Amino acid sequence: MIVNNFHVHCGNNYGTKKNVNESSIADYEAEKRVLKDEGVFVNKSLVFSQPRPYPFLSKYTDACTIDFGKKNDEIGKICANSKEYLFAVFVDARDYNAVKEIERSSIYNPRAIKVHISSHKTSPEVLADYGIIDAAIENDIPLLIHPNVDYFAELSTILLKHTKLKSIIPHFGFLNRDILSAAAKTNNIYLDTSAVIHNAFKQTVLDGYSRLSYEFFNIIQMPTTVTFLDYIKTNEFKDSQVKDNKYKDITFDYKYMIELAVKLVGSNKIFFGSDFNWSPLKEQINLISHSHISVKDKENIFSNNFNKLFN
Repeated sequence: MIVNNFHVHCGNNYGTKKNVNESSIADYEAEKRVLKDEGVFVNKSLVFSQPRPYPFLSKYTDACTIDFGKKNDEIGKICANSKEYLFAVFVDARDYNAVKEIERSSIYNPRAIKVHISSHKTSPEVLADYGIIDAAIENDIPLLIHPNVDYFAELSTILLKHTKLKSIIPHFGFLNRDILSAAAKTNNIYLDTSAVIHNAFKQTVLDGYSRLSYEFFNIIQMPTTVTFLDYIKTNEFKDSQVKDNKYKDITFDYKYMIELAVKLVGSNKIFFGSDFNWSPLKEQINLISHSHISVKDKENIFSNNFNKLFN
């Protein structure tokens, strides 16, 4: 089986000075070798670094003090000498110099732009205001956007306005109705499967349900009305379980989630992403391969869509 991976963290990611999440191409290669011995060949991967020190987030105003250029250089140089790795330039959505960094990184032939608007409560409007969307369109490269739970509706509206932008929302858009609806309506908004087995995914979804009400997950009427509870396996779900952070008795029906996403959005709109090193590559692959979707759907998710997007 051939797999292309749309979501790979490499290099210094984020954390504090005492706890920095490091991942490397060498670590990723080790996981790939194990899979190859089992008959799974990971062919091409989109990789990026993501430096976002948490102590800085609450103090962020209008300009970043993190050396994004250095981190992009590290990954860009690796990808420039490889046929397997495609470089995604990382920029901070709040940085008014983001476009300059995208332009500077053009020497590495970036194939995508990665931007994160989640942890720091950033409105997606900055994607347009700071020229990030225009840069993606002008360079004809996709924009990989980690969404903010508080601004799903706003993000969907912005993406629907920019019909020339190819945007990918990772983590299945955290199952949000606005994101899934937007992806279903257009030919230029996609999803990736990254980290759906990670506990943080479940926590984000459950926290969102608790804070933003049931309607947040009452997704769309296509082909039938699907509710948030359809994603969960539990005899009894109560808001108190969420508010008290009692997640241990709640499990997601991940295979059903994949099957439903294919029905709602179409397998031609979903990319496989592992979110290495946050989620085990093998487990993420098994989730898709063991789901009850057609062979063609699996081929689309694992490789065809990636090949089509990047020619």
